[in-house]
Amino acid sequence: MEKQCLALIFAVQKLRHYMLSHKISLISRVNPLQYLMTRPTLSGRLARWSMILLQFDITYVPQRAVKGQALADFLASHPIPADSPLNDDLPDELVMSVEEQESPTWEFYFDGASSIKSLRPYETPVVRVGLGLIFVSPEGHTLRYSYSLSEPRTNNEAEYEALIVGLELAVQMSIVRVKIFGDSQLIINQVAGIFKVLKPELLPYHDRAMELLCLIPEVTLVRVPRSENGRADALAKLAKELADPNGNPVSVVVQYRQALCPADLSSPDQTLTVCAVEEESDWRVPFVEYLKRGKLPDDRSLAAQIRKRALSFSYVNETLYRRSFDQMWLRCLNNEEARKVMGEVHEGLCGAHQSGPKMKVRIKRLGYYWPTMIRDCMEHARKCHQC
Repeated sequence: MEKQCLALIFAVQKLRHYMLSHKISLISRVNPLQYLMTRPTLSGRLARWSMILLQFDITYVPQRAVKGQALADFLASHPIPADSPLNDDLPDELVMSVEEQESPTWEFYFDGASSIKSLRPYETPVVRVGLGLIFVSPEGHTLRYSYSLSEPRTNNEAEYEALIVGLELAVQMSIVRVKIFGDSQLIINQVAGIFKVLKPELLPYHDRAMELLCLIPEVTLVRVPRSENGRADALAKLAKELADPNGNPVSVVVQYRQALCPADLSSPDQTLTVCAVEEESDWRVPFVEYLKRGKLPDDRSLAAQIRKRALSFSYVNETLYRRSFDQMWLRCLNNEEARKVMGEVHEGLCGAHQSGPKMKVRIKRLGYYWPTMIRDCMEHARKCHQC
């Protein structure tokens, strides 16, 4: 009971300037006010505490909720170390702003090519038309389409044909948002409503393109230079040049290879540079050398330090151990083993993502030791993304 009274006196002394101007409700499992005020005789510190409490308007309220007090009791029983860093992050701050996720955006590149060319010398020239379409999904996957038209078209008509075929494919794939890229300034501006369609032969193409655009909820038209539309232009030219006169589909396979191996390209007089890779130093080696063979470093200062510190170490069965303050032998780890132990303790199957000092204490309880435990544990906890 006197501990409860002491906690109350400590609180009123620390918060005196707040509690003097307000009515205070004391919520507790026991009533320290009744204990102080109803005793027949008070002497010593109990009398001083009673005089201190007389200047405050404090009303005792019996405790009803148990869950909140259980958390307070747990925190009081498990205090964090004094050197533990403070965490001022707000819980669930990443979900304080909830926004509606937008539909993924597709990219559509189109181009049309038309030219007049003879199949063989001294034959009547024919008009060849090719269409090139490229779809890029939100995940980065590329879909390539190449078509050859059987009827002659002008360059503008070929551009419209490529746009219409691509829009039909987009409608079939149920694309909601699409960004259309084309290098024809006339076609892009006419579809966007900036230019008027003056040529009667382009009106049917324009009307069909507008019908398809109405079937896609969100469309963005972008005019790009010809250099940035090279892939679609290459597909259009490929369809134009490789089209089968009989209308049969043509399959084109693009493979990667090299004529000479990298070893054949190297010069026989070429000088090879060999870099020496230094392994990470092991702090246990000087102690093992001293305990096993009695060997010390040449540096007198370092040798004296190792001779003095070696009193707390023992080398048994090819393993170095260190005696802790509670006379428990801890296995000494190198840097690589220490990183594995920290990872398992911090975010392993039984890891609780504890702070650096807590990790250091738990690793010692598990029976491991290395010189830079506290620094490495705090750095490991600071770099943890989940924390």
